Amino acid sequence: MAEQHRTTPGPRTCAARGESWSEDQEIVLERFAVVWPPEHADP
Repeated sequence: MAEQHRTTPGPRTCAARGESWSEDQEIVLERFAVVWPPEHADP
């Protein structure tokens, strides 16, 4: 199976900013943990 790359929402975000999307742009993927309210925080 061929490797698939997901580009959405990159093109839409760039368009909203008046910029052009390019597959050569670097992206940052971040992960966040819920810390408030305390009953939903990670142990």
